[in-house]
Amino acid sequence: MRITSIIEQQGFKLLQINPGTDSLDETAGRILEFCGADFQPPPAELSFDQGSRKNVSLTVPGYVVKSQGKITLLTSAEIEQSIAGFLQEMDVTIIKYQNINDNN
Repeated sequence: MRITSIIEQQGFKLLQINPGTDSLDETAGRILEFCGADFQPPPAELSFDQGSRKNVSLTVPGYVVKSQGKITLLTSAEIEQSIAGFLQEMDVTIIKYQNINDNN
């Protein structure tokens, strides 16, 4: 009997990640789905209504994750500081991920 079968028989779920096969964005999406997260697939679309004259919509590469009334932007993109500041003012947490082999 394989170890994976034994683990699954105990009620645990397994997620296999193949480095180099899937893109970072595909891997992030698979992890979010595996965890049962409430998320919107890429591109991340964020809208903010600040009154009748100030409606703002942003489209950013990445995922919008909602949990416990909080919004998190999960992205591999570089977010310009002014946009990051605006998102933080709107209580959006930004998590940037990258390949560990990238030197950025």
